[in-house]
Amino acid sequence: MKNYLLVGLFASIVIMVGAIIAYVIKFHSYPISTNPENWGQLGDYLNVFVSISSLVLLSTLTYFIHQREEERALIAETNEKNNSRPLILFQLGSNDSIWEIINVGNSVALNIFLLSTSYEGKYPKQVKLYAIMPGQIFKLRYANRVEKWEATYTDFHGKYISSVCIDDQTEIQEDVKILPCHDEEYIYLADAIAKMWE
Repeated sequence: MKNYLLVGLFASIVIMVGAIIAYVIKFHSYPISTNPENWGQLGDYLNVFVSISSLVLLSTLTYFIHQREEERALIAETNEKNNSRPLILFQLGSNDSIWEIINVGNSVALNIFLLSTSYEGKYPKQVKLYAIMPGQIFKLRYANRVEKWEATYTDFHGKYISSVCIDDQTEIQEDVKILPCHDEEYIYLADAIAKMWE
């Protein structure tokens, strides 16, 4: 952005210097006048180029300020989104060794789809939860001996976030949809738990 200011300043200087050089080339053979009226005419001549130079510099400065404000607005919007995103982690319960998910982010996690891979193979379908509030924990009682957990969910802006847990280590992937979500068949968490007791 500073380049724009330098270009505007350089253009203003070129305009002024060019005007003076053109005047000197045209009237260099004349003696320096002692008549105030002639100096006034020189002032009128230069005033045109001062106005043009000022207009160029002002336009450049206005553009520079506008660009800076747009950058600040974009940074503020990005920071707001980053500070208000959900983050889902998988963990084993400390008391019962049942897998659970917890939203450690600052915003609600929406449209959560889960897929588990046990040592015997994948759970046959995606499992859907509606939403998890910040700090809220859900027990995943329907899955045992899980080797890998996958989750895809959205924030309230509709931005996809995915979490992958292998060996009790969760990795967060932003702007990534690792599960098909609504594009494939799924069941709800309550139904998954009910099937476990069938």
